[in-house]
Amino acid sequence: MPRPHRTRAPAPVREERDNGGFFIGAQAGQGWIYEDVEQDALAMSAGYRWQAGPWTQVGVELSAGRLDETTDGGWRYPKATYKALGANARMSFGDSPWFMMVRGGYFDAEQDVPGGGDFSTDGGYAGLAVGVDINRHLNLTLGYTAFVYADDYYDSDCDEDYTYYCDFNRADTVTLGVEARF
Repeated sequence: MPRPHRTRAPAPVREERDNGGFFIGAQAGQGWIYEDVEQDALAMSAGYRWQAGPWTQVGVELSAGRLDETTDGGWRYPKATYKALGANARMSFGDSPWFMMVRGGYFDAEQDVPGGGDFSTDGGYAGLAVGVDINRHLNLTLGYTAFVYADDYYDSDCDEDYTYYCDFNRADTVTLGVEARF
């Protein structure tokens, strides 16, 4: 007697959802402009991400932030503010609520100089974050961002005539953030 033929149900196909859209975020943590001198850091960001695959989104972002004034060892370290324009990408770990983000772009910063005046510079930034989705519209992130710039801090602005006076410097932030997506 012939055995009945059994068929296997096809594996479910992942539905590609369009999770792209606008986002706004707030971050708080610590920053370092000067070696071993911690400054409180606050930042805001906003932008748009497009769906670029089942688990990937890419987009643009605007951000602004500050590192608060502090003192250390009797020295005063002034407040610094920045604004930035860049790109970002968010990659989910499959259907898990966990994801990672990378970001990078251009920034412009100003710092109050003790005794009057200010110091301004610009450069590039790059960051990496890991996060978890609370739901479709809200997530938490832990991120690191490096801001790299060339300046001499003294007489010139690293122009063509004075490039040998320029130093490459880096400021860092480590922040905990929350992001809302629409």
